[in-house]
Amino acid sequence: MANDKNSAPSAFVWNAGGWFGSQVGSTVWMLILGFVLLSKDALAAWVCFGGFLVLNAWGLYLWRSRERLSVYAGLQRFLAAATVVIALVVVVVNERGASQPPAPGALVSTYLPYWVILAAPALMLLFFLREREANRKRTAEIPQSQS
Repeated sequence: MANDKNSAPSAFVWNAGGWFGSQVGSTVWMLILGFVLLSKDALAAWVCFGGFLVLNAWGLYLWRSRERLSVYAGLQRFLAAATVVIALVVVVVNERGASQPPAPGALVSTYLPYWVILAAPALMLLFFLREREANRKRTAEIPQSQS
């Protein structure tokens, strides 16, 4: 696994709570939006449900692949898929007119601005920078006389 002493240095380790908490937490909005849209636009609702299911199935597959996949690679793969799925959900919901600005005092809104698509790529960049910094620190700790 990626957190063994013999594995490549990484800023991340496989952890069930962190993995599934992040996975479900980053996709549950699609499930909620799907239920809200069900009575307004069935197609948009089912796209939301599908996005939720596809990303969680992908995340489960990546979790089960952790013996041969670093957690960093798993995170990047999950976020790449999330970018595509989120873009699909945002475009469908907006193009079908199902995205509405929140009403005053409303508890739930269907408002889905296009900038939401940038959330996963922004996390990919953040995680890349964290991983690169961790690798630099570990490389600097290795004595140069081990040639």
